[in-house]
This record gives sequence, structure tokens and C-alpha cells, in this order.
Amino acid sequence: MACPECLKEHKRSKNGPCPNCYRKRYQKTETGRAARRLAQKKDHQRHPERRMREVVRYREKTGYYIPAEIHYLNHAVKRLERALAATPHDYGIREPSQHRLQQSLERRDRYGNGEDLLGSG
Repeated sequence: MACPECLKEHKRSKNGPCPNCYRKRYQKTETGRAARRLAQKKDHQRHPERRMREVVRYREKTGYYIPAEIHYLNHAVKRLERALAATPHDYGIREPSQHRLQQSLERRDRYGNGEDLLGSG
């Protein structure tokens, strides 16, 4: 029988909506929204790595992350500015810690398909 809303053939009932239309209508109700929120919350608690993968994919799609080359360039510019500010005072120039830079790139690459530019050369 055909669905009265989308007119697609289905075997769910003789005159009722197809599963897609039924789900859409149910999710518009308060009970359906609450059930969906609860199901998503449980899924995120059970699979945090999958949730983080979704977050990283969305952030990459929307431009939240800057390209790694620009990240390294900004880091180099800040290092140079600190070095120039320190030279007239005879503080000397030291090698910066790469820990935070590396940590943020590892966090992003753990859930994406990126590569480590420092390790690759």
C-alpha cells in the first residue's frame, strides 16, 4: 500500500504511513524529542570516541580547524616575536616547547585522517 504522505509503496500497514513518515511525525512530538535526546545521550556515553569523531568531522567541514601549515606558521611567528622582544634585554633565545602544539595536532589527528608533519619531515 502507498503511504498517504510521501506516496511511496510500503508493507507496514494497509492505510498507514511508511516508517520514515511515521518516525518524522513521532520526532516532532514532545515524547519523541525526549526519547531521541535520551537515546543520543546514552549513545554518546557508550561511545565517546565515535562522538569525538563526529565532532572533528563537523569542525573540519565548517572550517573550525586551520590547516597544519598555517598552525606551524603562526607558531613560528610568535616564537620570532618573543625572540625579538628578548634580544635587547639580553635574555637570550631558547628553544620553545613543542608539547602543546604537538598535543593539539595529535588530538585532531587521532580522530581524523591527518598526518604528523613534524614526524614526516
